[in-house]
Amino acid sequence: MSPLEALLLGAIQGATEFLPVSSSGHLVLMANWLNADLPGFAFEVVVHLGTLLSILIVFRNDLISILSKVFKKGELGEISSIAVATVPTALIGLFFKSDIEPVFSTISIVGWCLLFTGLLLGSTWCIKGSQPRDITLVSALIIGLAQAAALLPGISRSGITIVAALWLGISNREAGRFSFLIAIPTLIGSGLLTMRDIVFIGSNEVSGIILSTAFTSAFVIGLGALKVLLGLLESGKLYLFSIYCILIGIVASSGLVS
Repeated sequence: MSPLEALLLGAIQGATEFLPVSSSGHLVLMANWLNADLPGFAFEVVVHLGTLLSILIVFRNDLISILSKVFKKGELGEISSIAVATVPTALIGLFFKSDIEPVFSTISIVGWCLLFTGLLLGSTWCIKGSQPRDITLVSALIIGLAQAAALLPGISRSGITIVAALWLGISNREAGRFSFLIAIPTLIGSGLLTMRDIVFIGSNEVSGIILSTAFTSAFVIGLGALKVLLGLLESGKLYLFSIYCILIGIVASSGLVS
């Protein structure tokens, strides 16, 4: 993989991480189209860490508020919900990492997962306006289970968690906010889980340049994309992304991309 390809793939990660179209699925497909050799699961995690930094910056005030409530008032409500939502992904990632990795080289599976994402997003067209509900520990667990499915490339993490929250009666704004807050411990966990692989492939000088280029690109583009999506969420029109995911999914699963 060349630095230019790393720059492009990092930009794709940054743009698609916050749009409900599956960043991991797009990374796999674009690497295939470019005939670029992705350095395994570690590259996936490195670019995700780039977008993690953009989340920390955009939601810094929310994080400060949450931590302030914990340390000054002893209120664990929201941080407990985030923790509960993180558990399913942490457990599956820990025990089934080796089983998930081969999927990243299987284009047809990515295609079927994108089709699934498209159908999920399309289902939000049926959601009618209702009285917004608070995120309870039970709803946090359900959203967390949905997030675990996004370990598969092609299933959008932001898409599936926001859709799950919307179907639970949570408002658009809060669904988006909670989706990105629970991404923080998930992405940190993925980074720690894969740190040995990252250090190994980063020990090579060229690989180190490629990884840092991809990380920076994902961060910068992700910062802009996240701000754009938070504005778009207010419209409540996630279903508009379903057509795109379904079309890309059909192309990938049909074998036209191999």
